[in-house]
Amino acid sequence: MTGCYTRVRISEKENDYRFARIEGLVQVNKYTVEDVPIDQGLELSQGKSKKVINMDFASNASVTEVFSLL
Repeated sequence: MTGCYTRVRISEKENDYRFARIEGLVQVNKYTVEDVPIDQGLELSQGKSKKVINMDFASNASVTEVFSLL
């Protein structure tokens, strides 16, 4: 999983995602995903920035192209 990319939700808006590289797993405070307790988060990088997120912010949906007109 390390070195792969994931799509991460960055806000509550529909289709508001960014791609980030998975750097590894880190231990975090317990949270639940679909009633399963989890104590690991994803360490992600985008450019020089690194951040740890709970796994429920990563998308498991297929990637689609979205075009918007301004």
